[in-house]
Amino acid sequence: EEEEEEEDEGRALQARFFYNSQETQARGTLTAAGGHVVLQERDQGILNLYEGDLSSDGCEIVGRLLCVQGGPGNSFSEGESGSFRMWRAPASGSRPSIVMCDPRKDRELILEAVKQDWEALSFAADELRGDHDVVLAAAKQDVRALQLAAPWLQEQLRKLRGGRLSLEEGLALACERGPEYRDNG
Repeated sequence: EEEEEEEDEGRALQARFFYNSQETQARGTLTAAGGHVVLQERDQGILNLYEGDLSSDGCEIVGRLLCVQGGPGNSFSEGESGSFRMWRAPASGSRPSIVMCDPRKDRELILEAVKQDWEALSFAADELRGDHDVVLAAAKQDVRALQLAAPWLQEQLRKLRGGRLSLEEGLALACERGPEYRDNG
């Protein structure tokens, strides 16, 4: 089992690995483009590459793996290849029903991504660019993240700017109003 954190079009996110439900010391990077996933697993003297596709029902990733560098503790020998099947490990330890349908719409994934790099907000689906927690996490790193927020949220924030609200207060009010809000004043 591996827990992966995906992203969109060429930017790699960090990945943690689990074996028999226990987290290992291995770390890696994961990139995704559409439903295609490339994952690198690194540990002391170990490099395994996984490349696969998200299943049509979004429940798992299946593909091929290649052991580029073997070493103590690696389940594979150098040059060995084979198939794999993986899913995102849930916090509770039980298997989730969906890995992800579209990484850009996965709130948990995007929230974690913007905590690592505020510019990851640019990869989020429109509805998440208007999500209070997602936008706030990005904006706390760099206020320029607000330029990546949903257009309706940017407009609400412009209207609220003169009200002497903190970033948190302004975002909370703008998100509460939502994209349908129209100021009649």
